[in-house]
Amino acid sequence: MEKIAASVCADEPKTIVEIGPGPGAITRPLAAAARALVACEIDRDLAARLRDEALPGVHVLEGDFLQVPVERLRSALDEAILAARSEEHTSELQSHSFISYAVFCL
Repeated sequence: MEKIAASVCADEPKTIVEIGPGPGAITRPLAAAARALVACEIDRDLAARLRDEALPGVHVLEGDFLQVPVERLRSALDEAILAARSEEHTSELQSHSFISYAVFCL
């Protein structure tokens, strides 16, 4: 999983939307490699477990990704980026553009 996360963020840390994170097997390594991550999980129990982990820079959306309003996704991305900026890596993150987005589907 770490190799996958490293390859997704190989050139620079990205803001990632993960669709269907399930129990979070790839979410944790992606969160460690990414600038910020929004995980969209349809199962309320799995979403609650991920939310309870309070992974730094990760915002968990509960619901069907195809039904999530664009405004809600944009808000979640903003929250994840702001959370990532407040982490101890602030100076490192400020050197990167916050415009790149990647979608990772499982």
